[in-house]
Amino acid sequence: MDSRDEVDAFVDKAVAAGATVTQPARDYGFIYHQSVADLDGHQWEPFFMAPDAVPPQA
Repeated sequence: MDSRDEVDAFVDKAVAAGATVTQPARDYGFIYHQSVADLDGHQWEPFFMAPDAVPPQA
């Protein structure tokens, strides 16, 4: 996702549609991650990774 807010919005919409949060949100500073299971049991794990966390490649 493009931001932490997009991750949260995705999870909020999923939960409103019946999904279940399977793990609490995790914030590692450079990566923000959440986990939900949809009604069919499929696991979704949206995340945001700060673009400046990856060093430039030569």
